[in-house]
Amino acid sequence: MYIFLKAWIKDTFLYYFIRNAYRFIGVLSGSYSFNLLLSDIESQLSRNRIRFFQSLYVNFRSLNFKDAIKIPIVTYSNLNIQSLQGRILFKDCVVQPMMIELGVFQRYRSQGVTRINNKGQIIFHGKGKILRGAELMTYPDAIIEFGDSFFVGENVMIYAAEHISMGKSSRISYHSQICDSDFHFMINIENGTIKNRTKPIFIGDFNWIANNVTIKKGTRTPDHITAAGSYTVLLKDYTKEVPPYSILAGNPARCLCTGYSRIWKNEKQRIFELAKFFKDNPLEIIYKIKPNECYCDYSF
Repeated sequence: MYIFLKAWIKDTFLYYFIRNAYRFIGVLSGSYSFNLLLSDIESQLSRNRIRFFQSLYVNFRSLNFKDAIKIPIVTYSNLNIQSLQGRILFKDCVVQPMMIELGVFQRYRSQGVTRINNKGQIIFHGKGKILRGAELMTYPDAIIEFGDSFFVGENVMIYAAEHISMGKSSRISYHSQICDSDFHFMINIENGTIKNRTKPIFIGDFNWIANNVTIKKGTRTPDHITAAGSYTVLLKDYTKEVPPYSILAGNPARCLCTGYSRIWKNEKQRIFELAKFFKDNPLEIIYKIKPNECYCDYSF
């Protein structure tokens, strides 16, 4: 609770007013730039902030008391709660404050309203982020399951009529959609047969789902898969024919190549290091890692 309160206080206008007043004094004394002060104010006005009472409501409405009191779920502005009659559970992890950020704004691409309509179960196996504009919906008796260190990007839609599972450290980029149901039934007019409209979806560990990807019912992916390119459509069990460390793309998706992985270990640091290398060496097109370097650690 203390960590949650501290984070909320740092998001209040009073906190920023005091900080900006102190920096304005620095501007008058010449120790701080006026341009930097205005940039700070612009950044502060553009960000969304923790919703204190809404966060409390979501936790105590959806969790058992011993977990809810720790405030593991934090909500941000523009969150629309359509239903919380289902349950939210934490499994196989130690419940800590602010593990799940729901509707967080990262200052680019985010738009619209984050919506949650939970009439089934949402299960978290660790920490993760769900960015602004995403939609989570579970029908009665349906389950959405997130592995540890998951990431759901801006305006992603996840609709579960049966079971959708997302592996640990997997990430789904903006404007993608995951639906384990066709929502309607189709009849074969020649023989009169009707197939089930739902089938579970299981996304493996360390999967990277690019923007504008559609994942349809019955999809299963191996670990360390990249679904690349906009408008890729996944719609079957790829574990039977596609090995880990592969890239899928197309409509319907097919394996383009194998032996490739997104850089997972210390990714932000690696991005900085590699960008600097290619900037300092404009004639180089390939960076070769050293024998003792590891860029795709999958043990954490």
